[in-house]
Amino acid sequence: NMEIVDLFLAPAYLLFIFFFAIIYRSKALKETNIGRFFLPGLALKCFGAISAGLIYKFYYGTGDTFTYYTASKLLNQILDVNFDHWWSAITKPAQGNIASTYLDIRVIQYDKTFFFVKMCSMLGMLTFNNYSVISLFLAAFSFATSWKFYKMCCDLYPKMWKTMGYCVFYIPS
Repeated sequence: NMEIVDLFLAPAYLLFIFFFAIIYRSKALKETNIGRFFLPGLALKCFGAISAGLIYKFYYGTGDTFTYYTASKLLNQILDVNFDHWWSAITKPAQGNIASTYLDIRVIQYDKTFFFVKMCSMLGMLTFNNYSVISLFLAAFSFATSWKFYKMCCDLYPKMWKTMGYCVFYIPS
């Protein structure tokens, strides 16, 4: 699941994510108070993603996170066998999916969990199927949705921008 290559790929992709985050902040949030929370909030999400993976790997030894990751890797391996089967697996719902002939994993039985596997599979294609890098992209996506929520709250209650920033970004959820 987590390998030596994670030590090299994760920092490289982290730089990539922060490069675009800095550009966004410098253009879209240049003259706002709320911009103060942007990079620290993103950094905390990324730190949390990597930390959770390390805890599951070295303390628990396993976990759902690795089950989903393994299923996404196996789903990508279908692409090596038959593109039509892979495309069918990616585009169809869980029930009766052709992926079940290739994968014997319970996470493909339900649409919600299988959707997550498919999403991780697509990310895996961009990240050399690397667990840590997929986690970083999921953390960045999670942060983006938290950021939208934070901005909405600040639009509704502009004087509470600081309190809301602490609540949204610094309280674990």
